Amino acid sequence: MKALFEAGNVSGLVAMHDEEAVGWIQIYRRSAFPPLGGSRTLKPVDDKEVWSVSCFFIDKRFRRQGLSLRLLLAAIDWARD
Repeated sequence: MKALFEAGNVSGLVAMHDEEAVGWIQIYRRSAFPPLGGSRTLKPVDDKEVWSVSCFFIDKRFRRQGLSLRLLLAAIDWARD
């Protein structure tokens, strides 16, 4: 993760409410997260480059309001671009 930031890569999105960060989703190419490749359930099934969500956080004051879905959909759009 630190290497991604130091290389200038954006590896996630922040959800804002007014000027306060209230959510975070980390999404990046799976190859940037070597532990996923060793997972029995998350290991690659082919050689296609895919993206993975490896961290998700929503401030407890903003849970159960649909923010996590909106953040996930925004991350998917961002990854597609």
